[in-house]
Amino acid sequence: MLDMKELRSKSTKELEEIVQNLKEQLFVLRFEKATGQATDTHKFSEIRKDIARAYTAINIVEDKNLDKKSKPSKSKEDTKKQDVKVETKLEKEVVKQEASDKKVNKEEIVKNDSKKESHENKSEIKKEETTGEDK
Repeated sequence: MLDMKELRSKSTKELEEIVQNLKEQLFVLRFEKATGQATDTHKFSEIRKDIARAYTAINIVEDKNLDKKSKPSKSKEDTKKQDVKVETKLEKEVVKQEASDKKVNKEEIVKNDSKKESHENKSEIKKEETTGEDK
């Protein structure tokens, strides 16, 4: 079982070698299990946990390396440009939504108009029939 203090003190390359070694051990255990030779089945979970610890340590080491490197600060102009890009994206989305709403409204109007026309035609036919019967 690996200790996190030890892992944190190692470099990324060393940690990757440890992960590779642990994966090989896990492969051997799986092979032994498949052939019925595995006696230490508790090592499966230990090795998987050690692999997870090593990956966590790699992330910690990489984060420390990124923190050491100074990131260039963004100028006010860059942040303004980003804000404008966001606003224009939002405006485009709003325009698209409005256009789709208008299309839906137009379709509803056309449907309603066609229903009215068919209803008017039916009522005219009934009127003609009733006036035709009286004569």
